[in-house]
Amino acid sequence: PQQYNTHFNLSNIPIDPTALGAPIKKSTKRLRFQSTVTVQPIDCSLTREEKAKAYYSNNELAEMYLEANEICKAHSKSGAVVSVAGEPSLRGLERYMCPTRKQNKSFARKATLECQRYLNTKRTWTSKGRARSLAAASAKLNRWSNLIALETAQRDSIAAYDGNYLIPIDDPVVISPFP
Repeated sequence: PQQYNTHFNLSNIPIDPTALGAPIKKSTKRLRFQSTVTVQPIDCSLTREEKAKAYYSNNELAEMYLEANEICKAHSKSGAVVSVAGEPSLRGLERYMCPTRKQNKSFARKATLECQRYLNTKRTWTSKGRARSLAAASAKLNRWSNLIALETAQRDSIAAYDGNYLIPIDDPVVISPFP
């Protein structure tokens, strides 16, 4: 996987919270729950044996979870880089075993918290202004994360299906340095 610029520059947070656009309007819609519940019965014509074959039991799910956890731990100890093309059985575990993906996920979480701590030091700002600035920084971080996820998904799909990748890729994903 490709390394991305993950430097989070707090100076790019808008100083004037009103510059982010019009003020947020209060919604006139209200959400209410009824005090009664209507239960719709579902006709399940499967026998007990058919259900056992069609669905995983709780024990089977727990066993799969433990196996996946052991595989991830073994790969992280060995320091091996995960390749879906090389080991298709590991498909879906890349996010846990690939150091770059772990780093990107950790960066997104830390950057949001760092921004929040920075904004909390701005005592002259209103709480709404701090919330809007945090929302703007979070939106920017989300756009960056989405672009990386899109590019990674494209590369994973091409690697998994080799030349049989049938979905056309019109434009490559362009990721500018964050922020």
